[in-house]
This record gives sequence, C-alpha cells and structure tokens, in this order.
Amino acid sequence: DGFCKEVHVELVPCQDSTAVAPELLSSKNFKLDILESLADARRVQKMVQDKEAAPSVSTFEELCDVKRKLFLNRSHADALEFLHKVYSSVLPCFSSDQVHVGSELQLMEHLTSPELIGGYLDFISQLADICSSSGRKSSIQFWSSGLSTDILGSMQFGDGLDTSCVAMEYIVNFDESHEVRAHELQQAGVPFYLCPSTLSQNSFAGSLYDCLRNIFMASKACEKYSATGLMSVDFGGAGHLHPILSSYPAFLALAGAAWNPSCTMGSTEESLELLARLLDIHIFGDGDEGGCLGSVLTMLGEVNDVSEHDQPGIMRCGRYNELLESRSSRLFDLVMATEKDVVVKELFEPGLRRSTRRVEKALEVLSAYRGRAPNIDIQELQLMSEYLRVACRLALLLVRESNGSAA
Repeated sequence: DGFCKEVHVELVPCQDSTAVAPELLSSKNFKLDILESLADARRVQKMVQDKEAAPSVSTFEELCDVKRKLFLNRSHADALEFLHKVYSSVLPCFSSDQVHVGSELQLMEHLTSPELIGGYLDFISQLADICSSSGRKSSIQFWSSGLSTDILGSMQFGDGLDTSCVAMEYIVNFDESHEVRAHELQQAGVPFYLCPSTLSQNSFAGSLYDCLRNIFMASKACEKYSATGLMSVDFGGAGHLHPILSSYPAFLALAGAAWNPSCTMGSTEESLELLARLLDIHIFGDGDEGGCLGSVLTMLGEVNDVSEHDQPGIMRCGRYNELLESRSSRLFDLVMATEKDVVVKELFEPGLRRSTRRVEKALEVLSAYRGRAPNIDIQELQLMSEYLRVACRLALLLVRESNGSAA
C-alpha cells in the first residue's frame, strides 16, 4: 500500500466474502487470530462445508447451502461475526476508502427469482455495514454480472441498494447486451463500473486485438452511460499459465481510456506503435534509450489473433467458460491437447505463417537486447516466445495435414 501511494496508485483490497472462506478454513496452516478467537473452529468450518444439493431453493440462505460451490451462509450464527473479524484484520492495512467484497461469480447464475435477488442484496448491504464499522470504508464493490437484466428491471435494482455500494460488471466479449445493461444500470440509478478482461489467461501472451477492442467499447459505454468507473480485470480463472507481462498492455491501454475515452487505443499500426512506446517507458524503463521490448510484447500479443482468423481485428476471444470464469486461445487449446480436431479447423494457415515470423523476430530482438529492463522480464518474454513458437509450429503441421487429407 505504501509503494502504491508513492507511485500515485490507489490499492483497493479485495476480500472474497462468499466463496473463499471454506477453502481457507479447511487449511491446516490457517492459524490466524481471527479463527482462533472463535469459540469453536470446527463449528465454523462445518457451517461452510459442502452439502447435498437441494431439489429447489427459495431463499438466498438456502442457495448458499447448495453443493454447486461452497458459499458462506449468512444465516449461521457465527457467519457475520466471522466476516467482521476478517474485515477488521484486513482493512486497516489499506489507506483506500474502497473495498471489493468479491461475491463469487458462480453464485450469480443461481439468482433467478426476486426472493433470491433480494436476499443477495440484503447480504451486500450487511457487508457494507461490516466494512464501514471495521475499516471506515465509504464504498464497497461487488460483482453484479450474473444478475439478469429482467430482474434488474422488475426489482428496480437501485431502490434497495445502499448508496455506498458499487456494482461491478465483468466483461469478456463486449457486445450489444453490455450496452443495454449499462443503460439499465444508469436508469435504475445504480453506481457501476464496467470491467473488461485483459484476455490474457490461457493464451501464452494475451489476445491484444480483442483486448483493445473490449477496452475501447467499454470506455465508450462508461462515458455514454455515466459509469462510476472503468476497471481492468485479470482473473486467474480455473488456474493456468499466465505470464504477468501479457497483462501489461491491457493495464496501460485501460489507464489511458479511463482518463480520456476519445483517445482509446485500437489495433491500428499507429496505436500499437504508441502502446509499444508506452510499455518501454512505463514497464521496461527504456523510454530514453529507444527501447524495443514494448514492440516484442505487442508482437507476441498479436499472435493468437492473427492465427485464428483471416480478418484481424474482429472479435473472437477463443472459448469462454462462464462457469469457470476462464477463456482460452486456440493455440493454447492445441498445446493442451483440447479437442485437437475442432481447434485445427478454427486456425488459419496464412495467419499461422505470419505469426511464426513474428515470434522468430521477437526472439531475434530479445537475443540482441542490451537495455535496462530487469532480467526477469527478459526471461519471461523469452518463455512466452518459446511457448508460442512451439504452438505455431505444431498448429502449422496439423493444419497442413488436415488440408492435405481434405484435398
């Protein structure tokens, strides 16, 4: 938190309040005071343990006991006390007046009735009170993406929502539905953020064209519908290879869009050159010496997009699994042996050849680099390049074999 303040960044703590607690409590290494201070640790663990799925649920409390995911059930006597102790320990460590309370996205898909929605919003309101009393936070953020637009309209979402709460809308592929949703949130008087994904997960080096398009569309919608803010989301999903460098282009592009949506970067050559230059200045420390790692990172970020279609710049985003909060590129699927026959049909041979040349050029630049970037960044770029080199070569062999057998 101290370092972030020095570089003029507000660090907002995120404490998941519905889904992380069960795994935390079941850990043998969890010996913090917040657990030991409870009268019976085993009773607290039992209150969030897995249970048999009920045939139907009518209240939010019942929903939290369904087997789909281990959720913290606020109806248990110690649940809110436990959360209060957690937040009392966590929030004083941060200077921000905001806190993200999580609210597992998997829970959202089950909120299918006004009763369940009402219970969920009551829980969010209770969390707002807990945060306010624990750490003097004036604003809490929570995931709202799974709340259906029909229910938002019928429930008049803003009426029962504490003004200190901010709805966070997670976006993977920005389309017309997100535009409609932003308008509905504005009409309901709900403060909200639009939160486009970095699209870097399960991809080796990100999907730069899709990522920049997402940010561009989300920033325009934020401006049009008076959103409270714009946030980049870098989910880990179900667990995957996720080089942190692959997310930096999204962070920089979104920072600029948040300040001025009219200057949002696109996938044009001019925009990518500017993005590479900004990466050299702000990430690799080579701004005064004509650095080249920014261009390497953007070249690698283009590989997945160029390989998957003959029209770069259209939205593909690979496959998206909403339940697991994860997506993957075709090249990643290919290396991970995921439905090879299906994946090969969705790859583009001329694009793969262009991608291969990009990767070789990136490796050539890296081998000659003598700048000021940390060695760990250079090694990570080399690792990303090698992964993509293997993926492109494998894809070319399989695509050519498939084309030959079809002929």
